[in-house]
Amino acid sequence: SDQMDLLADVFGSNSISSSSNPPAPAPAQQQQNDLLGMLGTVDNTNAIGTGMSDLLGGMTMSSSASSSASYPPLNVFNDNGISVIFSFAVEGGNQVIVNAAYTNSNATPVSGFTFEAAVPKYIQMKISPPTGNELKPFGTGQVSQKLQLINSQKGTKPILMKVKLTYTFNGVKKVEQLTVNGFPKDL
Repeated sequence: SDQMDLLADVFGSNSISSSSNPPAPAPAQQQQNDLLGMLGTVDNTNAIGTGMSDLLGGMTMSSSASSSASYPPLNVFNDNGISVIFSFAVEGGNQVIVNAAYTNSNATPVSGFTFEAAVPKYIQMKISPPTGNELKPFGTGQVSQKLQLINSQKGTKPILMKVKLTYTFNGVKKVEQLTVNGFPKDL
């Protein structure tokens, strides 16, 4: 399809796969500059705060963003009880606020949960710190994170994103890599 051709043009033709045995982690700065080895530098400030005052990382989930349109949530990932859902708000002409919610419906907690994202060069992205890195069992709480996207080619090029999720479940470290499709066309 045209969208997949566009993804191949933007992100390269390398296929993305999930792995439960990831390679040794690179230093943090290298991961930021080479996330998934495709897109160059991304402002990814998703480090978890150490004090109680940093628990929310200055982020609130009730967005003050004004939007004349309403967008349905996007189910980005739902596998083995782990769920990632994006909700959207438009702030200004080409700025989109994405509120990401991460939940776990399993009976066992998920630890070490991290979300990383890469976008094409025509999109600026800032990722706020998450509210935590443990997903409690039975969906009894969620970790949330705010992404700010500015699409300099709004109207001509869609929002595209590659995501890397890393977490430990039942003592096994998992790495999931995926391409996010389905952003509302008018974002």
